[in-house]
Amino acid sequence: MKYYKNSQGEVYAYDDDVSEDQIKEGLTKITEAQAKSMLEPSLEELKAAKTAELASWVNAMGESCKVEIKDFGAVNGGYKYLLNIGSMIDTFDSLEVRGFRMYDNTMKKINGQEDLKKIKRAIQIAGQKLHVLKWGYETAIEKAKTSKALEAIKFADTIEV
Repeated sequence: MKYYKNSQGEVYAYDDDVSEDQIKEGLTKITEAQAKSMLEPSLEELKAAKTAELASWVNAMGESCKVEIKDFGAVNGGYKYLLNIGSMIDTFDSLEVRGFRMYDNTMKKINGQEDLKKIKRAIQIAGQKLHVLKWGYETAIEKAKTSKALEAIKFADTIEV
């Protein structure tokens, strides 16, 4: 391949068998390495993209996430689930079904308000842990020195309580 750039820094690539008269006028010949470096996003651009990905992750996890509760199982966490569990606690005596839908959609028997309070507390703690995770990811993104270091940052899909 032959590589060229224009005055705006846009890169053009031509097959080796293209003759010089077929190449657009006003282009400056550059090496393959120069072309690749011009096409690759900068570390700052990659960090900005990872930070945007983190913001989307935080928003999604705040809406709905998997909360693994020790000695109980996995439940849905997030804002609306926290509101729901609070309502269940407040109206426990009038609940038609004394069960709780788990993360995997199975039903688990609830023995009383204490079980519901345990779930509520776990969802609240998961919300706090979500922000601690976010801050840790922000620090890791900020400190990353290479694109590989940024790619190695993987966001959790479960919060354990």
